[in-house]
Amino acid sequence: MQRLMLLSFFCASVCRDVQPQKENYLPDYNVYHNSTSINTLIEELTDKHTDLIKYHLLLNSHDNAPIHVLRVTNFSHPHKAGDRIKVLIVAGEHARELTPVEVVLQLLQRVARAHGEAASTTNHKLVSWMLESYDLYFFPLANPDGRRRLEEEHNYCWRGNTRGVDLNRNFGWDWGGQGASRDPKDEEYAGIEAFSELESKGLLKIMMEGDFDVFMSLHSGIRQVYTPFGDATSWSTGRQPRFHNIMQQVLETALEVYDRQRHKWPFQAGPAHEVNDYAVSGTSFDYACGVLYVPLCFALELYGEGDGEDNQCFDLFNPPSEKLEETVQIAETMLVSMLKAVQLHWTKDLTTWRRERHTLMPQLFEEMPNESDTGSDYVWVVVFSIGAIVLVVGLLRIHVFSGWQRLIGSSAD
Repeated sequence: MQRLMLLSFFCASVCRDVQPQKENYLPDYNVYHNSTSINTLIEELTDKHTDLIKYHLLLNSHDNAPIHVLRVTNFSHPHKAGDRIKVLIVAGEHARELTPVEVVLQLLQRVARAHGEAASTTNHKLVSWMLESYDLYFFPLANPDGRRRLEEEHNYCWRGNTRGVDLNRNFGWDWGGQGASRDPKDEEYAGIEAFSELESKGLLKIMMEGDFDVFMSLHSGIRQVYTPFGDATSWSTGRQPRFHNIMQQVLETALEVYDRQRHKWPFQAGPAHEVNDYAVSGTSFDYACGVLYVPLCFALELYGEGDGEDNQCFDLFNPPSEKLEETVQIAETMLVSMLKAVQLHWTKDLTTWRRERHTLMPQLFEEMPNESDTGSDYVWVVVFSIGAIVLVVGLLRIHVFSGWQRLIGSSAD
């Protein structure tokens, strides 16, 4: 039986080297978007389609690159906003996973394209349903620094941000536990503490202030969808989130909807601690569900067949350029199937939970990391390290000096 390794959202016991490798194929950036064309496309969409796509917030990375947070809904009917299901969709946490970013960009372009289409077209009907039913928020590229480093160094194994931190191990749910690393050279490096990175702090800010009903983290490496939790405690005990049963119903319905259209490219689905034979910690979707009480949380692996002996890095997570369009269409079908299933299984309990969880939020806001502290943690580590070295050297000098005094004194005697 082939062992399926989720090397994107998850990582098996032996992770890949993040150093450049000889790739089986590389992206054609006339087909794939690079960092520059991603920003250009987003700016064009938000400029030309303000009634459908708007900036919600513009964050900054460690290297001061823009992190776009977009809101997509029918702004011409603002009175219906409170009735729509509020969804946060995050792509590009891992630099080497280009495919999820392309899926989000394609979905944004689909929305823009519907604006000028006849109401009878299939695309217009789909987009109209989506925007009337949902209030969608997107991180098209959550890790711009890591992506830029990948492109500049032609290192398609690079996973982390500019400091090598795996952003999907940097969240405060079982941070630093099994399935993460404290070693800065490891590709699953969790950082020196939870939320040590500007990128994860920015995502946390949106998650906390957004009052979301659904959280989706998009990845690639295999075709699977799973629900929380994935940490070691949940893996060993079978711990489940509050709305576990509804999430499983959503998965079952989504697979049925998807299979009617794309049965040649099947997905597997289930709780993370059942789908995988290993645990991870510090993930964004565990944190969203376990700490922020987002009722429905999912991680979607949108492309791949799992690791194999012949895989390098780029081909493990991304298709050849000539197959990108088909791959994105398949992945988009799964994403839309999930949205349809969420709507079908939305219940009064979930609507009531919107109000109930607010009683738990004030304490979380008090504990929220300060964005201005980013980088100061590393500064203090350096300061204390230098101080320790100075202290040790000083003690050694005192010890040596005292030894010489005793030696001179004994010689004089």
